[in-house]
Amino acid sequence: EIMFDNLVQPYAVFSADSQAARMLSLPATVADAGDISRWNSDNSDLCKLLRMLDTMCTATTVEEALEEVRAVMSLGKNIWAYAYLRTLYTKNSEVYYGTLLAKPAML
Repeated sequence: EIMFDNLVQPYAVFSADSQAARMLSLPATVADAGDISRWNSDNSDLCKLLRMLDTMCTATTVEEALEEVRAVMSLGKNIWAYAYLRTLYTKNSEVYYGTLLAKPAML
């Protein structure tokens, strides 16, 4: 069990139109939620994006992953390729590393 008592407390910012404090520490808000999956589930847009990435990342081999990442890169915004690769890493780290090693210049 990770204890968060010894961490530096996040500082708060008060907006001019609100008396409520907004916490500026991502780790603290994740800890308050309980874990990263609970924190992610609080944002409906993020949930939809994660589901979309999970659905489009179906590769089980390096060759399939290269085909999928090339298709994603054809969108012209490599942030999507990055998101795809992070999803691949989560699903199958061996295929992820094999894909990086297969085409390091491209990726």
